[in-house]
Amino acid sequence: MPDREISYLEVNDLTWRFAQHLWEQGVRAGHVVGMTFVDEPTLVLTMLALTRLGATVVSIPRSATPMQGMDMAARARVAVLATDQPDRFDAGVPFLQIDRHALAGARMQINPAILSENPSAPWLLITGSGTTGRPKLIPVTHAQEAARSSMASSWLGIDPTDRISSLSHFDFAHPKHRLHEALRAGASYGLSAGVTIDPLVLCRQLSLTVLHITVFHAEKMLAGLPRSATAVLGAIRALSIGASTVSDELRQRIRRSLCPNLLVRYASNETGPIAVAASPGVDAISGTVGTPLPGLQVQIVDRSMQTLAAEVIGLIRIRSPGLIDGYIDDDDATAQSFQGGWFLPGDLGKLTEDGQLIHCGRADDMMIMNGINIYPAEIEQVICGHPAVRDAAAMPIKHKAHQDVPICAVALHPGAHVSEQTLLSYARERLGYRAPHRVVNLDQIPRTERGKLVRSELSRQIAGKLGLRFHS
Repeated sequence: MPDREISYLEVNDLTWRFAQHLWEQGVRAGHVVGMTFVDEPTLVLTMLALTRLGATVVSIPRSATPMQGMDMAARARVAVLATDQPDRFDAGVPFLQIDRHALAGARMQINPAILSENPSAPWLLITGSGTTGRPKLIPVTHAQEAARSSMASSWLGIDPTDRISSLSHFDFAHPKHRLHEALRAGASYGLSAGVTIDPLVLCRQLSLTVLHITVFHAEKMLAGLPRSATAVLGAIRALSIGASTVSDELRQRIRRSLCPNLLVRYASNETGPIAVAASPGVDAISGTVGTPLPGLQVQIVDRSMQTLAAEVIGLIRIRSPGLIDGYIDDDDATAQSFQGGWFLPGDLGKLTEDGQLIHCGRADDMMIMNGINIYPAEIEQVICGHPAVRDAAAMPIKHKAHQDVPICAVALHPGAHVSEQTLLSYARERLGYRAPHRVVNLDQIPRTERGKLVRSELSRQIAGKLGLRFHS
């Protein structure tokens, strides 16, 4: 927390106090408890307490509308909502008010017997995206999370001297995993206490050695820096970025202006960490997400699940000790994605001769024009190589004869100017017939806070620019 530091001993005491309070309010092992908090330290201590009790944690984001909150609570079978502001949040279930300061100073008798030593219920339920429009419910067990934390803390080399933080809020699963990695290694973890702090100030105040960010955070930090800025976060030994595709151009800008010690993570909610690309080779091979982590397997297969040779693009599949068993209440999605002990995230990729994994985008985003496969990631990486382009996203416009005609939306660097024809020529020189047929200039590519593309909004904006009819 920015205002003060608390020891592991104090964290342990507070976790017991929170757990005892929750127990006295009727929370038991196996109960699904929703969490919605303004105060981040209260959220974290509640999560640790629920973990100690063997209850299942599910976050209902502060940004959720009442209808969304009620739908999430119903799907996850939430028994009770833990919150620090019950008058502000509603999930249609009973609530438990949590007051961090009151619990810290309360006189209470702790009963060690409330500890659930071998919990059978999931530790965490993650609400993930769904290709059918219905979000997936992803259960992560205590054992699976322990395996993920072990792998991640090993490759990152976390030790008790590290001071770690994430710019993502704990409403998301990502910082929950990063916290467990830090706790496993005895490292320090920085929380914001619900206060928005400039990342550069946060790094200085907390003397961070490891910072986890998303594409959204990277672009926001870079936008606030002069073009001449160099290594403003150079004191950090690892600036880790993930959660969405990280273009080659963005990697170079991060290493030049923010931090040369860049790590690009490839992971999924279903498996945990998969691969990591570290500096200095993080931008040496276009699209690389590095070498798969020790202890898991990555293969590239075709649609019939036959293994493909090196340098051949196909479907990525993963076998990991952190792999979940399947989705909750979604047998069709489970059967499609979990096959023979392997998980298929729906991503395209290839393995190089020396074992590096190259991410080539989503399989369901692949375009087919005149019978030729065209990958959005390939177009985006090339277009982002132009010095005027800050961000890019490729998608198809449907055509009766040609099927998918690739279009690329771009956002330029502040003050940059380049014509559509110049960018088209630039792409054709490098991609030939796989180049986009039109380039559309937008103020900003629509992305979520995690950096993932909002395709419906992108389609709407492209249609408006090209004078086409938009179909939602």
